[in-house]
Amino acid sequence: MENLTPDITAVPQPNHPLRRYYPVYSQQYRLMYNLEGPYGLEIVCNEAPLRIQFESNPDHENLRLSYAYWELTDIETGEVIEEGGFSLKHSTQKTQTINLLRTGNFHLNLYGARINVKITVLSPHAADMVLQQPQIPSPDEEEYYW
Repeated sequence: MENLTPDITAVPQPNHPLRRYYPVYSQQYRLMYNLEGPYGLEIVCNEAPLRIQFESNPDHENLRLSYAYWELTDIETGEVIEEGGFSLKHSTQKTQTINLLRTGNFHLNLYGARINVKITVLSPHAADMVLQQPQIPSPDEEEYYW
C-alpha cells in the first residue's frame, strides 16, 4: 500500500531581519504651474537598494487641476527606469515609492501643477548618514560690520 501522507517542509526563514532604511535626502517641492519646467535631481546609487518616496499634497480638491508626474532615467543610457505620478493618468495614492535595485547614476525629473511633493531618498547603507542640518557659526557682529 502506498503512503499518501504529504511531504511537509518548513517555510524557510530569512537569514537577516527586515532592513531598516535611513533618509539620505529629503526636500519639499512646490509646483504651481507646469510652465515652470521640471525640477531635476541627480541620484548617484553606489550601493543598491535605494528607495525613493514621494508624498503628494494637492492644493486643489479637483484632481484634474492638481497633479504631479515623475520620471527616473539612467544618465548613461537614457533609459526610463521608472515613471509615475499623482492624479490624471496616475494613481491618487498620496504616498508612492520607487525601489531602485541597481547601482548607477540616475536623473529624476519632477513636473506638476498646484501640488506639493516631498521627495525622500532612503538607503539601508546609511545608518550614520541620517540627514542633519549643518551647524553654521554666526559671525561676530563687530567683525561682520567692520
